[in-house]
Amino acid sequence: AIRAAKKYNPSHLVLYSDCNPVLEKIKSDTPHRQREVYHAIRQELNYIKYTSIKPTPRNKNKKAHALAHLSLRKLKDQYQL
Repeated sequence: AIRAAKKYNPSHLVLYSDCNPVLEKIKSDTPHRQREVYHAIRQELNYIKYTSIKPTPRNKNKKAHALAHLSLRKLKDQYQL
């Protein structure tokens, strides 16, 4: 989603997730499992001046949830985790 949004050169971006642990890992610089994946996400966010990451209920986010898991799997494969 971040890479797709970057194509439009936004100055602001709001990301929503139904997974609080993912939100915390994106916001954190603390080492943890798959830190390369979350570091890559934070690097992508650095290209956008203002970003906000907010929780959303899972029952309102089923399609996005599936897309997010697909993206994470691709990043894991890219970093061979």
